[in-house]
Amino acid sequence: MNRRNGTTVLELVVALVVTAAVAGIGAGAFQQIIDRRRDVLEATRETERAAALRALLRDWTAAGEIETPAVTQRIAPDDATAIGDALYFTTTALTPARVADARYRLYVDNDDRTDERGLTLAYRTSPNASWQRRQLDASIEALHVEYLDQASRRWVAAEAAESIAALAVRLTFAADAHDRAALWQLPLTFPFTSAIGLPGSQP
Repeated sequence: MNRRNGTTVLELVVALVVTAAVAGIGAGAFQQIIDRRRDVLEATRETERAAALRALLRDWTAAGEIETPAVTQRIAPDDATAIGDALYFTTTALTPARVADARYRLYVDNDDRTDERGLTLAYRTSPNASWQRRQLDASIEALHVEYLDQASRRWVAAEAAESIAALAVRLTFAADAHDRAALWQLPLTFPFTSAIGLPGSQP
């Protein structure tokens, strides 16, 4: 009886098919790992960017004065169209204006006449100067400003807060669906040091 050495064509084909199947499964799993790593890196970058911007907003307001709605109504606002509310303040912190007595407006720009989109900082160095704008985060779609009423201890929307004594201001942001920075889901709260609503002012 003759003894067969080597492999048949059928065995070779079966071996190749099994090898290809295993390689395909491995390649798919490897691609999933790469995609997952890319998603994690992107989310990390967006979270770091959001954290840095939130820290910058805190620095600006901590070193300055936030206007109450009553004060804002007496001063001509920026002429750019905004989505939602706006927050006006002055600050001695380092800002794009690079001067200590500039007036700032934080808002969400939706004006086709301007190049900025999303969360924007507008500023001017004097009442007669033109407004300059700096885009901060294009993923922010809306800004909601509320003030903590000293009498009721409740948050009041900016448009209804002209006559209250404010203890704090709260900013709530709405980011677009593609933004992965969960930090934007958390509001920013800035307490006032006095009931008249100006940080650093005397009672």
